[in-house]
Amino acid sequence: MRRTTFAVLTVLFGAMLAGLALEPPRVAQACSAGPDDNPAAGSDLIVAGYVTEVQILGRTDLMMFLDLELTFEVDRYVRGSGPSTLQLFDSRSGVPPRELVPTSAAFAELDVSLLDVDDLGYDGGSGACGALDEDPRGRYWVVGLSPHPETGNLTMYGPSTCAVGSGPQDPRVLDGIARARTLLAQAGLPTPASTGNLGLASRGSDASSSLLLVAALLVTVLLLAGGRRASAR
Repeated sequence: MRRTTFAVLTVLFGAMLAGLALEPPRVAQACSAGPDDNPAAGSDLIVAGYVTEVQILGRTDLMMFLDLELTFEVDRYVRGSGPSTLQLFDSRSGVPPRELVPTSAAFAELDVSLLDVDDLGYDGGSGACGALDEDPRGRYWVVGLSPHPETGNLTMYGPSTCAVGSGPQDPRVLDGIARARTLLAQAGLPTPASTGNLGLASRGSDASSSLLLVAALLVTVLLLAGGRRASAR
């Protein structure tokens, strides 16, 4: 009886070990924000607007991700202020087509100039902290930004993405902006006013000043020309 019991326990223990060995590894979601984290307060800027263009800069050393540069047209600043167009960077989201680059060895030999940005995949939610899970172009983003500690480039980061939607009135976007403003208020940080230029640098005022200067010069020239004609008479 004892021998039978020992044999059964041995079989069960072996089966348990085999099950553990066959279980696929779990991806650690190291980028999930904890309950006490405040990604809004940790961002130097929080912007809302559209991604209009994506460019492939090269390969990264992390898995099979690509370095991407994104042109961002700012609709408003939820935190901070700045120009109406920003160049943002992401190196943990974009991946080449699987059928073109099936292995890491193929990726190491990849000539990125052969890639078409329309064929890219996006895998930012894989646990690598990337911000993009879909083609970002034409989507309305509310995202926190901070300069990269080495390059100074404004980098998109998964946990700092507040919302992605179809436009500024999308309920997801409105909720994301409201949540970001609440988090900033909890940290005692100011936010731009809800009216006015919304934190945008006034490029239009510079253009207006230039036009006024040109107009003033033209008036001066006309007055001088009229004075000479009067003297000649």
